Amino acid sequence: MIDFKCPTCGKTLQVTETNAGKKARCPGCSAVFLVPDVAVREQDYDPAVRANPFVNDPPAAGYSAPIAGTHERVAGSAGWGDFFEFKRMITPTFIVAAFWLGAIGCVIAGLWLMVSSLDPQRMLLGVVVLLAGPIAWRIICEVQIVFFRMNETLTDIHNTLREQETRK
Repeated sequence: MIDFKCPTCGKTLQVTETNAGKKARCPGCSAVFLVPDVAVREQDYDPAVRANPFVNDPPAAGYSAPIAGTHERVAGSAGWGDFFEFKRMITPTFIVAAFWLGAIGCVIAGLWLMVSSLDPQRMLLGVVVLLAGPIAWRIICEVQIVFFRMNETLTDIHNTLREQETRK
């Protein structure tokens, strides 16, 4: 068995050794993290220090911090409430759909320009549209979507802080 503390709330946890290195969810705070390979000694873990993102000291042996991008939404933590309060946006979904339609359109237009005429300049234009069109369209869509992603990230941070305050 591996004994360790949740890196978020400090709750003592125990798992079998077959779960070492796998993702786990703390039953106390629902944080998702990797199970350490070895038991973490009590003196190696200081929740106050580990909770401070500005501390640059290396983590203690066996300590596994949550992996970036593995945050999973806790049921009821955000979800539909944020959607109906316009904190969670649906426009990014439409921008992604518009990207795929535009990329397909660029490919079709490029192919049409290449095969519809024997003019070398028009054929070259077709190749340019075929190759550069989807890339340029992707950049245009990314510029638009970045603002929505910032909003979603800030909303996730807000929800996480609100959950931590209610647990105290």
